[in-house]
Amino acid sequence: MKKVPWTFSVDGGLKWGDKIMLANKKTNGILVFNIGQRTESLSEQYAVTTTTQDIGPCGRAVFTLERVEDMDIFGGK
Repeated sequence: MKKVPWTFSVDGGLKWGDKIMLANKKTNGILVFNIGQRTESLSEQYAVTTTTQDIGPCGRAVFTLERVEDMDIFGGK
């Protein structure tokens, strides 16, 4: 639950490297995960869930937008 920085975009656009929180306006749920708790019997998968608590930008709720491949459907670096 440690507070972490997140990205503020003046133009409202998303860019690779931005740190964001994802929320569902209809349910008021914020996407969260626990990196310290792996899904049982799977080596590199983690469970995600939502919370309606106002937790703010913390390690469980901030995701970094990262490119998986140098060249993809969005172009290249």
